[in-house]
Amino acid sequence: VSKGKSTVAILSIEGEVIEMPFNINHDVEDLEKLDTKLQKFSKEDLKNPKTNISVACIILRYSFDEMDHNITAALQAYNFGVGNMNKVLTKAASEKECTVEDLLRNQADTSYLNYRNIVTVGDPKYVENTLRFIQNPNEEISISYIDENGNPQKTSMIINNEQSTRTL
Repeated sequence: VSKGKSTVAILSIEGEVIEMPFNINHDVEDLEKLDTKLQKFSKEDLKNPKTNISVACIILRYSFDEMDHNITAALQAYNFGVGNMNKVLTKAASEKECTVEDLLRNQADTSYLNYRNIVTVGDPKYVENTLRFIQNPNEEISISYIDENGNPQKTSMIINNEQSTRTL
């Protein structure tokens, strides 16, 4: 998986291949095609933990890529949707007189979360509600990924101290 493109396969809960691996671009056309494929699943399918987790992982990875690997922004985008999170980031960047990229670059600066009230869908406290389950709040959360150039990267944050590191 790289920014702007993902490889997706759809499996049944028994591991049977429903859709062979295929590439999708992170654009409206390909995401609509993926949505059509996912619509094949019934509500009962999505109640199945394995199916639900698989679909959630696809959405979270997409959010992580679109939020330039910013963990906090990706979590909120997972809940709001990327388009709505971009509205939050754009408003925050405008108010702070910086760019969205500047906001996302600094894992420790989550001040953009103060602008979540402009979105009327989802849980505006999704990040806090999700991270409260971390038993040791001083523990580092790290995510390793492959960037758009095929290079391994790691991004991390420490929840309690609002400290973060980003290794590039």
